[in-house]
Amino acid sequence: MTFHLRLCTPDKTFFDAETDGIVCPGLNGYFGVLARHLPLISGLGTGVLKVRTGSATQYFVIDGGMTEVNGHEVDVLANAVFPTTTAAEAEEKLEKLKDQHQKLTQFT
Repeated sequence: MTFHLRLCTPDKTFFDAETDGIVCPGLNGYFGVLARHLPLISGLGTGVLKVRTGSATQYFVIDGGMTEVNGHEVDVLANAVFPTTTAAEAEEKLEKLKDQHQKLTQFT
């Protein structure tokens, strides 16, 4: 069983198709969504969004935002999205993003 996922930022859509499941970086930890999930609205933190379609998994590093699960549709509205090709590349980009955040917070 699948559901429709839209992953976008204010200026670009990165994913708009049917998928089997996702794992999102919530504000208090990661959470998963499968088809027929109960309605949900959640804030998102900085982390790796995993999208599973069949036997393939896609990885996107996201930098905050929100997700809405409603029926057979899920909308992930992120502040920034960085597509990657592998889990290792996603972890590498995530570490760089966290380093940037840390450098920015040193000046505030």
